[in-house]
Amino acid sequence: MSLVLSLLLVLRTSAAADVDSACERAEYMLSHRHQDQAWFDSARAIVAGVRLLEPDSQKGLYLWSRILLQLGDSAPNREEKRGWYVRARAAADTLRLRNPRNPDGHMWWATAQGKLGQLDGILSSAGVIGGLRREYEQVLELDSGYALAWYALGRLYAARPSLLGGSLSRAEDYLRHGAAADPDYTIIRLELARVYLRQRRLTEARRELEVLLATGQPTNPAEFALDDRPAALELLSSIEAGRK
Repeated sequence: MSLVLSLLLVLRTSAAADVDSACERAEYMLSHRHQDQAWFDSARAIVAGVRLLEPDSQKGLYLWSRILLQLGDSAPNREEKRGWYVRARAAADTLRLRNPRNPDGHMWWATAQGKLGQLDGILSSAGVIGGLRREYEQVLELDSGYALAWYALGRLYAARPSLLGGSLSRAEDYLRHGAAADPDYTIIRLELARVYLRQRRLTEARRELEVLLATGQPTNPAEFALDDRPAALELLSSIEAGRK
């Protein structure tokens, strides 16, 4: 079924449907897209329908930003990636301005801004890093249990050289907070294992990877299946190879 036809079907039925239920269905499809290749397009169609029928929906804006980011990640070239990321940032910015106390607006605006900075080669600049850090800190002021914000701050400190403010110890602290906030968010454990490996703390890195692989109900099953599990297996293999 084409995206256009899917969208028409959504628009036909959504008028009488609860927007929140439609968003929950789309979010489920997005986070389980590994189970069916068509689910991402279906989620996109549903959220596009919500955006047309109820443009003030904060959940719709949040999901639209996530979908646009995923399209950017999958785009084949720099220009297409940039186009999707700019649109994702605009959607998140609309949410951020509409309700400054919704942490999703700050979180996904900063995520899109970070991807644009990386694409443009300016992610290491103090101004860009400072702006991202403030947004992620704002997320945590609004919701201290927002695990992805802890993860994002950990990534910022892990990615920068120590001369430019990077710190593996601070990265570890943020990532530990994230893992405590959501033990089943496997991307956090993966990043924590990488930090441990950079510190040559092999036992602790292995422990995090084994916990990741044993996660029964990952918070984002698609990311676990498509990205985190394969990366964890590769890291474990490298640890074993280094010990031989």
